[in-house]
Amino acid sequence: MPVTTTDLITPAAQLTTLTQLQRNILDHIAARQPLPQILDLICLTLEKAIPQSAVMVRLFDSQRQHLNLVCASGLSTSDRALIDSWGKRYNNNVCVSATLHDRPSNEASTTAKPPWPQRQSLVPTAGFSACWTWPIMSDGDRIEGSLSLCTRHSGLPDEFSNQLLEAAVNLVGIAIRQEQTNEALQATTTRLHQITSALPGVVFQYRQHADGHRCFTFFSQQSQQILGLSADDVLNSYSTFWSALHPKDREPFNQAIHQSHRSGAPWHQEFRLLSSDGLIRWIQVSGLPETPGHEDDRIWNGIFLDISHAKASAEQIVLAATAFATTSEGILITDPSDIITDVNDAFCTITGFSREELIGSTPQLIRSDQHPASYYRQQKHQLDKYGSWQGEIWSRHKHQHTCLQRLHIKLVKDERGKLLHKVSIYTDIHHQHESEKRLRFPCDHDTLTQLPNRLLFNTVLEQWIRHQPALTVMMLDLDRFKHINESMGHEAGDQLLIQVAELLKQQITPVDMLARLGGDEFAILLPMTSTQQDAERIAQQLVTVLDRSFEVCGRRYFTTASIGVAIAPDHGTQADQLVRHADTALHHAKKHGRNAYCLYRPQLGRQVETWIKLEPELRNALEKNEFVLFYQPQVDGHSGRIIGAEALIRWQHPEFGLVSPGDFLPIAEEIGLMHRLGQWVLNTACAQLGLWLRAGLDNFRLSINLAGQQILQGGLILQLNKLIKQHNLPTQALELEILETFVMQHEAQTASVLLELRALGISLALDDFGTGYSSLAYLKKLPIQKVKIDQSLVRDIPDDPHDEAIARAVIALGRSLGLTVCAEGVETDAQHQFLKQEDCDQLQGYLFSRPLPVEEIETLLQQQHRLSAKTRELCHSK
Repeated sequence: MPVTTTDLITPAAQLTTLTQLQRNILDHIAARQPLPQILDLICLTLEKAIPQSAVMVRLFDSQRQHLNLVCASGLSTSDRALIDSWGKRYNNNVCVSATLHDRPSNEASTTAKPPWPQRQSLVPTAGFSACWTWPIMSDGDRIEGSLSLCTRHSGLPDEFSNQLLEAAVNLVGIAIRQEQTNEALQATTTRLHQITSALPGVVFQYRQHADGHRCFTFFSQQSQQILGLSADDVLNSYSTFWSALHPKDREPFNQAIHQSHRSGAPWHQEFRLLSSDGLIRWIQVSGLPETPGHEDDRIWNGIFLDISHAKASAEQIVLAATAFATTSEGILITDPSDIITDVNDAFCTITGFSREELIGSTPQLIRSDQHPASYYRQQKHQLDKYGSWQGEIWSRHKHQHTCLQRLHIKLVKDERGKLLHKVSIYTDIHHQHESEKRLRFPCDHDTLTQLPNRLLFNTVLEQWIRHQPALTVMMLDLDRFKHINESMGHEAGDQLLIQVAELLKQQITPVDMLARLGGDEFAILLPMTSTQQDAERIAQQLVTVLDRSFEVCGRRYFTTASIGVAIAPDHGTQADQLVRHADTALHHAKKHGRNAYCLYRPQLGRQVETWIKLEPELRNALEKNEFVLFYQPQVDGHSGRIIGAEALIRWQHPEFGLVSPGDFLPIAEEIGLMHRLGQWVLNTACAQLGLWLRAGLDNFRLSINLAGQQILQGGLILQLNKLIKQHNLPTQALELEILETFVMQHEAQTASVLLELRALGISLALDDFGTGYSSLAYLKKLPIQKVKIDQSLVRDIPDDPHDEAIARAVIALGRSLGLTVCAEGVETDAQHQFLKQEDCDQLQGYLFSRPLPVEEIETLLQQQHRLSAKTRELCHSK
């Protein structure tokens, strides 16, 4: 039966309580008090009206997944946390039931039966016996949460309690609806402000009263930036706007408003504003009139747009159109698909094609066959990189003859970088070119071959470099030409030069230049050849073409040519630099066998100077103990564990510091020191290996490079036997590397020595494998246990599919022949992953370690627990 906690309250007092609750709460709602404050007041009022009770309000979260406790002033902090946890999950307790079933849910006793197992812990701490819960509704049937009253008296609520709870939840619903309305209004206001701020203009409301008074009642805040006027100043005083209006535009402004007022039509107009910063802005207004209100007031809602840029662009378009139509230079415009969209009259005159024939076609229509595909590839590369290109070009006239023009191409893009148009400007220089050519010919051409001379070649080269920084220069010299002059006379020599000149002209394109610099020296300019691959292909082609016989004075004479190649900008950016570097490369080609080409490398130019400096000091470097060994680790291809190292010689020069092997080994080879250096490397490396082995290093193989002279001059086997005994070396810890190219050149002398080395139990490796021309045949004949893939084949993995294929084939070949395969020059993770995937046995390169001095590689071995610090120190102390 109903609880009697309020039986002592008289009906009049009950009515007063209900009335005061409603009036007090409604006053707070009308005063827009915060929702939490209103909920606290409702809870306190209920707890005061129903003694020994605690009231709590729980509301759904924004996802309507959980009921959150938002008000429970009569509960302790621990009880609040416990009750709040009930709303984190749905269950069948009474507090949740009211929110699920849209009706009050009352439980007379929390201890008499089990529906409250989750709240049993609340009973002993708070002493509540009954709980009455009402759903909180808003918008008719939307449940927002629940209001629960817990009392220490068991039983159901009496009539007054029900009335009181019903009034309370209604008031909570009203407060929630007001809160939601306020939030929606605030969101709408914020959204309106964001929209007006995002518009590219100033949103306004303009009012014209019946008495003629005018004002702006709304003016968006970006007006300072767009119009140069402060929104606050314009709203405070219409004169701010009126004084900024250009004097000549004020009367048209009033007339436009009057016309819109009279006709009810939209207000559209353009006028000028004078801002405080001195700028004149062209403004476009678009406004819509509202229906007339009281006292005949008129209101326009609209937007002001700054069209100054559009006005200026329109003027520029008129000027550009005039220039387009009247210029003497041909102008061609294409779209992003290279379709011709417009041409001017001058272009039609230059090419002979009509406008109708050109529009809709492509520039291919006027392309001549005077330029190779590489010329247009280079042109496209320059356009993609710099957005423009200029140079001379041969174009096809409608009547099939070719015309020389100076062409300037410019890409037109939007602000996001998207291509809109390509504008090409053609200047006809054919007649000028022919006239100048006739006048200059005797001064800048060779009288014998009719080729350009050195002066013209250098002039043209300088011009090309200014406009096209990437090109190729070649210097060509006939091998043994001096013998013809001496044995057959200068007339025969001249005939040979003429034939060579004609043959060379057939190998180059019209845009290239062939010149005779003097004697048997020719120069070739290839302005459209900018890559090493193309340059080497052309150089090899010229070497091959000239490797033939010529008929001179009734006799057949065989000759060959040597060529030096320099590529800009890698080998120089000035004409004299390129010529000098190409000449240096030419001399290197002649010195190393002739009938070949050589690509310039910086060390070629320094080689002679370096040799002069280092040769006398190199001869004494061994006696002065200036050489040291560095060691580059070799790792297991799968585990990455160090399994060995390669010993590499370095020269510790007292003045120049550490000298690269590339700088002193060629000198040593030239002056006959390689045998002595090879012996020193072998002695030093074996001694170091002995130290490591005594320090406890095992499962480790040291690889030592053999010089060719060590094999050819004899004594190698004797030296190795002595070193093995002296340092107590297990032969399986030694590996000797021999260059593949040396093996191929000296097969007979090499084979017997390698067989003796293998008989000692020493492992043999073929270095730089894959760079020779007949490597596979030697793998079957020679006692080789390892092949090392040359770093030139690893460098471009995975970008070069050819190098990938070669490396894959070498690994597969080595596996099928039972050989260990080691890849040199591994520098990137991508190379590592490819080689690991292909099951390459061993890897070596900067990705794992650079070549290290003794102390550093010992530290590395110690880090991998291959050497202990104690045994290492003990070994060195001995």
